[in-house]
Amino acid sequence: MAVTSVAGTTSITTGIAKEEINNTLSVDLVQFGLSYRFDNGWLLGTSAQKGYPNMSVVPKEMRYEATLGYSTNVDNFFPYATVSIGLRERDNLPNINYYAINLGTKYLVNENFYTDMSYRFRDTNDIKWQTHTYFVGVGYNVTRSVSIQGQYGKTFGDFKSDQFGIVLINRF
Repeated sequence: MAVTSVAGTTSITTGIAKEEINNTLSVDLVQFGLSYRFDNGWLLGTSAQKGYPNMSVVPKEMRYEATLGYSTNVDNFFPYATVSIGLRERDNLPNINYYAINLGTKYLVNENFYTDMSYRFRDTNDIKWQTHTYFVGVGYNVTRSVSIQGQYGKTFGDFKSDQFGIVLINRF
């Protein structure tokens, strides 16, 4: 039986990643998310991400996001769209408010494996931080309620970066 996003589902995600920015800065990332998908396909969620840069002159930062989205399924495709508002806190620097728009789809390859491809646009009026990020991931459904996903992201815009990560997804 295929494991898919189903109505009335709470999901908890935890992950780690490494981001290489402009070929000069490396940031270790730790992330946590909580979301609920309603019977009608609408999604509410929140997430937090802590960044640990490899240079002491670059401040550590924390990001918080609140997300509203929608998802559905068409055969083996599970398209989704989300809009998020976020807060970026940096040590000893002013906070930054931002927004992000995500469009993507999961594709169920078979009962155990899936792919996940998405695009994210992020911007703020506070600083020069507009980005376009493309993500591709491959996931494995360990059980009906647990999946593990590896992903790669490529960012263009006011800076360039490559991001590699792994995420554990628990559904209840």
